[in-house]
Amino acid sequence: MRGVQPTFDPAKGGAILTNPFDRTKTQARGGAAYRFALKVDCGKCFVADPGLAFAPELVSLVEEEFGREFFEVGAVY
Repeated sequence: MRGVQPTFDPAKGGAILTNPFDRTKTQARGGAAYRFALKVDCGKCFVADPGLAFAPELVSLVEEEFGREFFEVGAVY
């Protein structure tokens, strides 16, 4: 069909996510912008420790309940 735009599919692309504490890089198919998120805002009360993460039990619970892989994306602003 002429003039019809293809549907945008973020999973066809990817993004490189950088951990703000230790600068390690992870590739995420589709990036992180369109995903479901749990946001934890600590304001200025955080420790710049790359070992900080959600408890493995919470990750398992979220993955089981939503039927999707869960991964963490950190940001400092």
